[in-house]
This record gives sequence, C-alpha cells and structure tokens, in this order.
Amino acid sequence: MQSGQLIRLVSSDDLEALIGAFLDDCELARLSPRTIRFYGSNLRRYHWWCVQTGASLDPTRHTPAHIRAFLRYVQTAEQRWDSRWNAMSNKGVSDRTHHAYHRTLSRFYNWLVEQEYLDVSPMARVRAPRVRQEQPDPFSDEELERLAAVLRAAGDGVLATRDRAIVAVLLDLGLRASELAGIEVPHLSMTTGDLYVAHGKGNKSRRLRLGPGARRHVRRYWLRWRRQAGEEGALFLSDAWEPLTGQGIHHITTTLGKRAGVHPCNPHRFRHTMAVNAIRAGMGLLELQQILGHTSLDMVRRYVKLAEGDIARATQKHSPFDHMRLGL
Repeated sequence: MQSGQLIRLVSSDDLEALIGAFLDDCELARLSPRTIRFYGSNLRRYHWWCVQTGASLDPTRHTPAHIRAFLRYVQTAEQRWDSRWNAMSNKGVSDRTHHAYHRTLSRFYNWLVEQEYLDVSPMARVRAPRVRQEQPDPFSDEELERLAAVLRAAGDGVLATRDRAIVAVLLDLGLRASELAGIEVPHLSMTTGDLYVAHGKGNKSRRLRLGPGARRHVRRYWLRWRRQAGEEGALFLSDAWEPLTGQGIHHITTTLGKRAGVHPCNPHRFRHTMAVNAIRAGMGLLELQQILGHTSLDMVRRYVKLAEGDIARATQKHSPFDHMRLGL
C-alpha cells in the first residue's frame, strides 16, 4: 500500500476505525479467531481509555509517555473500564495480563508502520513488562486419586460419562481447553483413536492419537449419549446439548476440583500433568513438543527439569542405602 492510502481510507483522528482496519487485516492474514478476539478486546479497551482521558485519537500523536500512562492504568487502577467491560474492583492484573496489553499494542503500532501510516512505532521505546516464569505444577498422585474417586462416584449419567471422557482426553493428550472444545465428531475415529486438532494455538492444526483407555471412555460417552445428537458438530456438549466452550471446560474441571478438594484444578494443570508423566514414561522431547503443539522446545525443557526434580526428591526420600541401615 502506498503512503497516504490508509489515511485517505480512514480519518487520521479515527482510532476506532484504524483498529477495525487492523482486525480486518488480521482476518485476511488468517489469524485464528481466538487471536483476533484477543486483539480486538484489548484494543477496544485502549480506545475507551483514550476517549475517557481525553487523549488524542490520532496515533501519529501518540508517544511512549502516552503508552506508559495506559499501561500504568491497566496495572494499578483498582477499578478499570466501565460496565460494558465488566469492571474489576480491588484486583490487580497479573504479569501476563499486563504483558498481553503491551504485546497487543506492539502488534497494532507495528502494523501502522507497515502500512506507512507511522514512521516509527511509539512502542519501540516502551519496555515490555517482565513476566515471571511459573514452574509447571502437575497433580500429585494423591490428587489424581482424589479426582478419580469423585469421577467414579458420579454414576453413569450423561454428565458423569462426559466428564470422565473429558478428563481422560486431557490426561492422555494434554489438549488446551479451546482445542478440546473445538473437537468435532468427524475429527475423531472411535475405532483407531486418531484425532485431528483443527484449531490449535496460532490456528495450527495437528494429528494425534488417543490411547486405548481414553478412547474407551470417549467411545462410552459417544455410544450412550452423544450420538443421539447426530454425527456432526462438537463432540462434547453441555447439559443443554449445546457445544461446550473453553470456558465451559474450565468450569467442569474447577467444579471437579472443588468436590475432590484439589486446587487449582484447570485444563492447564491437566496439560502439565500429562507432559511430566509422558517424560517419566520415556517420551522424547520432539514427540512431546508435537503432541502439545508447542512452537519451540523451551516449554518442554521446563517439563524435563520438573521431572528431573521429582526424581531427585524421590531418590533423597527413598534412598536405598539409608533404608538398609547398615550402621557403617
């Protein structure tokens, strides 16, 4: 696009329209719907803040100081946004949320530079917030047994059968909540367990295979209940027979954790548990990377360190020499 074309299409002081043009371009670039929603939500809040504070709506007048003021608002305001954004009171944002706004604004202003609307992005001189790397925390054997006891005691109703299938898939393949929610009936072979994950992170797809145990739970859910709703659409349905969302899966695991006295209990922790146990069982790093859908080995290496730490603690606790008590 030639310099000035974007300005002719969009008023130079219309930040809202520029955000819309950016999101349209994201769709043309085939970014995942989840990523586009993420950008849109953050940028619309940014536009709201500019309006409320009387800041210029012309990005050519935005400075690093302007950006830092917004990020300070996100980080420190006790009550952010207004009712349309579900105002939050007396609750600070996490490091990751703070970083997410910085990342979104960086992408938006870089796009304006690409479109020759700006010469330089104001984000170039705004340091990204540091995000503390949290150590993955898998379920302990005792926690897994408590979760299993609750699932066994739940009976054979439709929701209990579905929840056992969901937990089995999470522990077998470590899928993200959005990936699990995105599984449609044609994506899974009930015979072989072959599974097509159509919309992974970054809109990347991958092919996996369920093990026999997890496949048995999914097949039982399918035969007893799910096939009544037809052979198309989402595999996992809500109690209203609507497709489960990622948020719905979070609710299911959280409720299970409350009943079992296990906290936190969320899809991400099931993912950590799957990864660490796969390493303990001898799975290679490249294979685990492919199953989890990671773009690099960095996160996988963190799982390796955790597994090695477990081995070191177990060796110290159950030292064979100490238990021999030879009196040497």
